Amino acid sequence: MENADDLDGKSLSPGPFTFTPDRIKSILRNDTFVRDPNSDKDGVPGLFVCEGFYYSFTDGKHKYYSEREHALLVEVFCTHLCELACDAESHVSRLDDALSTIVICNFQPKGPIPAILDCTLNLLSRLPARPLELPDLPSWLNPAYLIPSTSGDEDPNPVQWPTLQVAAHVSSNFIRCALFTTIYKKITIEDSIRGLIDSIAELLEVASQLSSEAKTEPMRQQWFIVRAFLWTSWQRCVMIYFSHKLEQYLVGGVSDAESARSFVLRGTIPSPGLYIQEMSKLYAGSKKSQHMCGWAFELLRNHPVCIGMDFRRFHQRYSEAFQNHPSRCIADNSESSCKGDQLSSCQRFKGMFIENQSAHDLGCLRDCERLTWDEESYRSISGARAVSINDGTGFETKITYCEASTNTLAVSHVWSHGQGGRPEGPHGFNRCLHRRYMSIAKLLGCTSYWMDTPCIPEDHELRAESISKINEVFMQSKITLVCDRDLMEIDVTDLSINVRERMLVTLIVCDWNLRAWNLLEAFRGRDAIYLLCKYNAVLPLKETVEAVLRHGSIEVGFLLLTVPYLLPSSKKRYHRTRRRESVSGYLTIENSGSLLSYREASRSGDDIVIWSLLLEEQVFEDAESFWKSREGMSIPTSYLLSSVPRPGVRGLSWAPCSPTVHSLTDTSSISTSRLLIRGGVGSRWGTITGEGLLADWLIYEFAEPGMARMMSRAMAAIGKMELGPEKFCRSNMSQIRKKYLKGYRWGCLLRPITTAGLYEPVVNPVDTSKILVVVCAMKNRIFSLRDRRLLWEWKGVHEWDLTEPLPKFEGEKDVLLV
Repeated sequence: MENADDLDGKSLSPGPFTFTPDRIKSILRNDTFVRDPNSDKDGVPGLFVCEGFYYSFTDGKHKYYSEREHALLVEVFCTHLCELACDAESHVSRLDDALSTIVICNFQPKGPIPAILDCTLNLLSRLPARPLELPDLPSWLNPAYLIPSTSGDEDPNPVQWPTLQVAAHVSSNFIRCALFTTIYKKITIEDSIRGLIDSIAELLEVASQLSSEAKTEPMRQQWFIVRAFLWTSWQRCVMIYFSHKLEQYLVGGVSDAESARSFVLRGTIPSPGLYIQEMSKLYAGSKKSQHMCGWAFELLRNHPVCIGMDFRRFHQRYSEAFQNHPSRCIADNSESSCKGDQLSSCQRFKGMFIENQSAHDLGCLRDCERLTWDEESYRSISGARAVSINDGTGFETKITYCEASTNTLAVSHVWSHGQGGRPEGPHGFNRCLHRRYMSIAKLLGCTSYWMDTPCIPEDHELRAESISKINEVFMQSKITLVCDRDLMEIDVTDLSINVRERMLVTLIVCDWNLRAWNLLEAFRGRDAIYLLCKYNAVLPLKETVEAVLRHGSIEVGFLLLTVPYLLPSSKKRYHRTRRRESVSGYLTIENSGSLLSYREASRSGDDIVIWSLLLEEQVFEDAESFWKSREGMSIPTSYLLSSVPRPGVRGLSWAPCSPTVHSLTDTSSISTSRLLIRGGVGSRWGTITGEGLLADWLIYEFAEPGMARMMSRAMAAIGKMELGPEKFCRSNMSQIRKKYLKGYRWGCLLRPITTAGLYEPVVNPVDTSKILVVVCAMKNRIFSLRDRRLLWEWKGVHEWDLTEPLPKFEGEKDVLLV
């Protein structure tokens, strides 16, 4: 019998209880479309179709099920799976055959079949040997559910997750997904696989609900086997879905306006009462290195791509790189990292003393002189300035400048790592650092280099001018060089896949990746990003990503989707009515705001500057002018559901003062956290007008207690209002009134409406037992003079505790928030 420890950190391999090459070949043969020579039908059926219990296709016609019919079909199918699991001797084949019926494939392979099979085998061999385990593993199971022991011991061994046959087995549907992505590398196929993923997620959720109702121990065991089978299939399908998405981005580039939509999958409940978000929190950080910043890891873990994902290999690679390194999150504690609950608790961002120009290059005795700027040379350049290296020897006493060009090396670094400063005296720039970047620039065929320390003076006017040209510098630069002290610890002399994986996992959680200015610089210079490594070696990021994608661990590679701004950009242009889209490399408000949501800027007010630079060339320094400049544009309503302060300006009560949220969990009991990287995906749009934000919402109106009682009695007397509509949600309503409605007579709660017109609640991703509602108020019934709409003032976002039901919301068109 296999031991759990024997499989930890290992990859999936062929075998009688996982998969065999012959089985893959058989599935491909059976799922290859062969046209009937006697048929007069033209066209080709769908390549990969998952009906998902929403419709059936018979006799050339689609029959769509009602919501009630759909729910009944899912429950019946789950019950059927449980019945199949009763036969422990053949439970795997029975479950696999049943789940295979929800997918129909009609592949038309173009290349050699042996090559397709080899690629599919390679793909499977780069998955974890076993997926993450369910937390409620029974202490005893029928031995027939387990992989037989090879030790010759007749006594049954203790139940372990790796020895479950359903955890080892590679489902036929997953093999179909692997074949599908192998055969059709160049076409968009994720919607097909996503349909299967969402169907399995729904089956798993219903199975968990039915599992909690099991009355006998044998029935509970059967339901556990069903859940384990579905959970294993779901994890593997999600991995291959995201891996294929990354491959497409490397070929065609990232469409920043569209990418976030493909990251948000349907939620599920793997075990009774345990949401996928809670399970992710339970497992994800179990083997985290103390050197890794807790804040950085929590941001990664909460990204939609990472919900429920396997971080074991990720932690393994990071620990290999930094196994003996102390933590840097807390100045007087080198043994533990920050908790990751809020940015202010990590001294990498706040509270740690940093000395400018404390960093030196290799071989420097740390006593080199500092170079200062040649001010005349600087002011003589009319465009964006860069440090000239054409005549540089490394022994010059002044920094001279030229205009930044397509032959400029743009250096993106972390100020707190000791390379910060200004070019004027008495500040200056360490000679050894100047020599480093001059040498690297020459090595890479550049004639100048740009870095904020020597190129952005302290003088307010010159600083503002330089910042306004940052987009230009990085967009036209030949190479963007990423400098981070952790990346510079990794020796890339032997560029194995293992080392490349260490580089990627370090990049994702390093300090550089958590700074707002670095985000802007990376986004603008994304098409040619290089990493500075140990001994001043430079490594092209795209080359490493491609190597890991082709030959490395799948669960490490696709994590690059959490940093899409580091991947090549799509050259597509978009236009939509009522909104300015991401043309020529610029982002939308919600996408840029989501990317900045947990990234710190170096100076107060810089967050708005960076936000505006991600959107366009014009720079704004305060929230009021930023939002007023966007009149006539649109924004998805669910993006606004965060605890970010509002300006307190008439017409902008709804508008965030900043893109940045400083904690994942708010310290108050009633406020809420940002929907991390959600970007407003799937909700209706509101239009920014001169009066405020005009949008469709679900709305529930109420009055302050005294007026509510008076109105309730009056309306009930004439049969137009139910007495006491809030009697079942008094706790939530009491909190709302106490926090938000002092001095106001009228209030309302708002919920976003999805683009499909559905009234699905927006769940708090940090605490799934709560949903998010907007609280608005007015002192009197005031109407807009233009169109007689009520003028509602945004007061905040409340986390509604689902131990109480929501009041009845009505669909409302064009709610005006002022």
